[in-house]
Amino acid sequence: MKPEELGNLLINLFKDRPLKDVVAYSKDDARFKELLIENLGEEKYKEIDRLDPLVWLDALRMLYLHYVNKN
Repeated sequence: MKPEELGNLLINLFKDRPLKDVVAYSKDDARFKELLIENLGEEKYKEIDRLDPLVWLDALRMLYLHYVNKN
C-alpha cells in the first residue's frame, strides 16, 4: 500500500471527528488499533500494520494536512 492510499484511508476514517479526537487516538495505541480493526476488519488491519513506518509517517502527515486545510 502506498502512503497516499493509507493517508486517504485515515482521512476517511476520521472525517467526522474533530482534530482533538485524532490526536487523542494517536496518543493511545490500543484505542487507535481498536478503531482501525472496528472500521477496517482484522485482515485489512493486519495488512496496514505491516507497512513500513515511513509509509505511516507520510500517511499521518497527509491526515494532519487535511485538518489544517479544512480549518
